[in-house]
Amino acid sequence: SNHDDPAVKPTIEGVQNTVTLLLKELSHFGVEVSDPEGLEFDPNIHQAISMAPSAQVKANHVLSVMQKGYILNGRVVRPAMVIVSSGAPASTAEEDKKNSINIEA
Repeated sequence: SNHDDPAVKPTIEGVQNTVTLLLKELSHFGVEVSDPEGLEFDPNIHQAISMAPSAQVKANHVLSVMQKGYILNGRVVRPAMVIVSSGAPASTAEEDKKNSINIEA
């Protein structure tokens, strides 16, 4: 739905407030949200669903989070589903030669 639609905006804000209050109350019982974007991939608390090349994110770090995870008193209840960066795309020497300009001539 459109977030700018005045008819839908109160519903969206109500759902967001409900989720915020629920997570606040659950935190009193030891529930933590795991949102690992940009952190190093840890197979103990993350579930990798894909790997993708990225020049901005280092290799073996979380590129994006598809689903947040939850931890209860230090134990994983649901791992975060993430896409892991495989580092910058590797270019071969021949591709570099094709894309370069010879200025020595």
